[in-house]
Amino acid sequence: MTAAKDGFLVVEAASHQWFTDDEMHGRKHRIFVSTPGITYYFDLVAHGKKTQQDSQGIWGNTSVPLAKGSTVSVWITDVDNAGSTKEWVAMNICWYTLGA
Repeated sequence: MTAAKDGFLVVEAASHQWFTDDEMHGRKHRIFVSTPGITYYFDLVAHGKKTQQDSQGIWGNTSVPLAKGSTVSVWITDVDNAGSTKEWVAMNICWYTLGA
């Protein structure tokens, strides 16, 4: 994406995990926001006991300032490659311009 005006890119992500007794817990997904010169990230970390029930949904967000004409990329990775039996990740990207 390319910024049409100066502003902030806000990225929110949520993950819903499902674990079995023999699966790992901890960090699952990392969301990256790459801008000219720097890459930001935040992690979605799994919580709860090792059960065969849906764990509590986890979410995170970040906001990144962007100047007009800057390019930005956003993507999700599975950090520890310990995929749960079921998992869903949803991402929301919003652009807020500065000024009128």
